Amino acid sequence: DRGHVHYENDREHSHNRNDRGHTHYENDRGHKHYENDRGHAHNRNDREHAHYENDREHALYENDREHAHYENDREHKYYQYDKNHAHYENDSEHKYYQYDKNHAHYENDREHKYYQYDKNHTHYENDREHKYYQYDKNHAHYENDREH
Repeated sequence: DRGHVHYENDREHSHNRNDRGHTHYENDRGHKHYENDRGHAHNRNDREHAHYENDREHALYENDREHAHYENDREHKYYQYDKNHAHYENDSEHKYYQYDKNHAHYENDREHKYYQYDKNHTHYENDREHKYYQYDKNHAHYENDREH
């Protein structure tokens, strides 16, 4: 979808994302974003993307034209906001939500489920401890989690 390709390997739980000239790699076991695992040093600049990761806090800040990334190592939470959608990742549950313009991705590490919906779509996920509602274009998000 517009230069946006997703790959997932169930065994290695790798996540490859290609979006307008940048790529993200995540190894679930090593908890890496294709950077230096030991030092967790990740500095990447392309036309519209900049990545910064600090090993101590495991903080990842990415500023694109209309979205930003934040990752806190202690809470293992990942928030991504791009236009009218949001991303949430809880490391304990190994959940990954990615929404890019008019499509969305849902990944649950335990169940290894992957959902993609393109354009004017609605998402509903009922997990053991998680519910997520997603509405595209000027939509609202509701998330209920026992740990939140």
